[in-house]
Amino acid sequence: MFIIPAVAWSQQAEYQKACAVYKNAHVVTAKCQRVRHRAAVKNDEILQGVLRMERPDKVNITMNGGKEALDMQGTQFTMTMRGKPHKTSSKTNPQFKTFQAVWESILAGGADLTKVSDLEMKESSGDVIIVITPKVDEKTAKRMMFSSFVLEINGQSGEIKSLRMNEKGQNYILYIFSDYQWK
Repeated sequence: MFIIPAVAWSQQAEYQKACAVYKNAHVVTAKCQRVRHRAAVKNDEILQGVLRMERPDKVNITMNGGKEALDMQGTQFTMTMRGKPHKTSSKTNPQFKTFQAVWESILAGGADLTKVSDLEMKESSGDVIIVITPKVDEKTAKRMMFSSFVLEINGQSGEIKSLRMNEKGQNYILYIFSDYQWK
């Protein structure tokens, strides 16, 4: 298990301060732009969509009438690509265990992440950056869709600025969020 070193406790404090805004919100929505980058393809695929987060553990990013989506309902994850759903669970898929813990922490208003494994937290220009890199054996790593996840949270407003899901090689999916509404 990875423990955040003592010098990083200040990042945990900044993270909790940034996420405090979620304590009083039941539903949070935002506009979303998804950029799918393929190193072998000249132009990135760009779609517009919506982010919806609902306490305690629901996160949904939808584009293109639902043909492209990322949906977290507790431990269940569904990634819909080109209309085809791909389902997994954080209970059986180590790739999503820490991903789920981070989203639930954000929705809880910055619950403590110091004992969560596979996580690095840092501060950059007033923003909180969370890097999730699943620690798995080589055989499991070959089957994994994503090699790491990077969340950037605005340190002042608590708004999640972006989520980057890194695939193998130089490929990635980048979600950029804006125009938040808190309910």
